[in-house]
Amino acid sequence: MPGAAGGGPAEDQVAVDVAPDRPVGPYRLPGGEAAGHRAVDDVCLLLSSGQFAAFYFVSLCLQQVLGYGPTAAGVAFLPFSAGVVVGSVIATRTVAALGTRRLLAIGGALAALGIAGFAVTAGTDGTFLTFVLGPSVVSAIGIGMCFVPLGTAATTDVAPGETGMASGLLNSSRQVGGSLGLAVLVTVAAQVSGDSNRPADLVSGYATAFWAAAGLLAAGASAALVILPDTRRTGRADTSGTAPAAAPTAVPVAGPEDSAKNSVGTVDPAVSRSTQG
Repeated sequence: MPGAAGGGPAEDQVAVDVAPDRPVGPYRLPGGEAAGHRAVDDVCLLLSSGQFAAFYFVSLCLQQVLGYGPTAAGVAFLPFSAGVVVGSVIATRTVAALGTRRLLAIGGALAALGIAGFAVTAGTDGTFLTFVLGPSVVSAIGIGMCFVPLGTAATTDVAPGETGMASGLLNSSRQVGGSLGLAVLVTVAAQVSGDSNRPADLVSGYATAFWAAAGLLAAGASAALVILPDTRRTGRADTSGTAPAAAPTAVPVAGPEDSAKNSVGTVDPAVSRSTQG
């Protein structure tokens, strides 16, 4: 219906998309508990805002302070990649026992600890072993432990036709969180370093950004404990509030005399004498 009521192409497309009979897509959040899925996306946003920005500053510190070239800086991130794989394997094997909430809290806390390690060890005389290796492994394992429970929590209790939407919302939260975190922490670092390009001043700004990133990751871990449901035992939250069903009552097996009872509860004498004799 292009040009209906004098509207342009954009207005016509919106009119088609929101038509109640056959909309292009569901204009609601997936899952039966929309608030629970929004909570997962909020946790993902917080974790991503600290994670992405932190490693941006690691790269800057390696190249602008410690004198690494682009290739050497890329190679220095290999321990981080290996740590993410290790953390993902740990999460896969423990998510059923710990549940998504506890696993996210543990992973987020480890990631915050590792990023705080960057803040502590950042300096003009830092080395690969002191500044990169230790904090990278700790933070990478923690971040890897968050990937599996985030995806699990985002798609729990979601209809099969809505899993793509749920995954898309989670990925959007991850990208938006990374963008916002980077914008905020770059501003923080610039305020501390000022216009100076001296390595000592740059390190001061980077260290402040690392502490802020660690705070964001710690906030994400705390939020996971507070706002996410416990899925430790069954893989899904128990929010029914009902008591467990009672055990079935044993039913006695009818004997010959019982089967011969008539509608008023009497026993046929002939059957009774045959069973007694």
